[in-house]
Amino acid sequence: MNIEEYEQLKAFRDVITSTMDGLRHAGSQGALAAAADAAAERWDPLDADFARVLRDIRSQAWSMPLQQIRPVVEAVVAHLEAQVAAIDSQMDA
Repeated sequence: MNIEEYEQLKAFRDVITSTMDGLRHAGSQGALAAAADAAAERWDPLDADFARVLRDIRSQAWSMPLQQIRPVVEAVVAHLEAQVAAIDSQMDA
């Protein structure tokens, strides 16, 4: 992997980890909606479908109690954790 590919992969990893952190640390419906919305903005140029998932989470944050939306958020974070692990293995290769 050349330096340019490494830097692109690192930038993508940073988007993933910032998304995970925002979703994971949201302690209220408002915080979750704001975190999902901010993350969706970062994902738009990278993966519009995933950005839509994040916007759906934002919408659901206001229509569902936090304890009901939390399992969805945890599933998304788990998916992102797997992506980070895959990226880390590529970066270490």
